[in-house]
Amino acid sequence: MKWAPHTFSAGMEARRSKNAIESEEGYVITRYTTESGDVFIARAPDKQILHSGFDAEQAKAACEDHLQDQQVAA
Repeated sequence: MKWAPHTFSAGMEARRSKNAIESEEGYVITRYTTESGDVFIARAPDKQILHSGFDAEQAKAACEDHLQDQQVAA
């Protein structure tokens, strides 16, 4: 799974987020900074939350696992 900065619409122009990445398949991982440290939220293309925690690699793995499960089910 390849990841790139998440692009969002800001008025008439598209901007790249410094706090989110997205895959070609539509998965998005967003980073939030808290007093306890950075928290990563992984979402499926249908916006379902797949993972929330302090480890970005676990968030990516949750997306990859979900994609594999979807391909097996299809």
